[in-house]
Amino acid sequence: AKVDLTAQERACLVATRSLKNSYAGETDLRRRSTDMNVVTWQTTQDTLRSRGMLNKAGAITDAGRNALQHGGR
Repeated sequence: AKVDLTAQERACLVATRSLKNSYAGETDLRRRSTDMNVVTWQTTQDTLRSRGMLNKAGAITDAGRNALQHGGR
């Protein structure tokens, strides 16, 4: 089933699925890979958590992976 995702939700899920958040001394890499500021990123993560697409720790869940795989838009 297709899941509606905003552009920000999609970007957050893709970044979370694809990137480590810290690497080689750089931090906040997931958010920085998008054009979101800190507040927008955190708000988007909160929305995705409430929809079960991110867990409490901010990791992508099966529901989040499925939303991306099934072309959520």
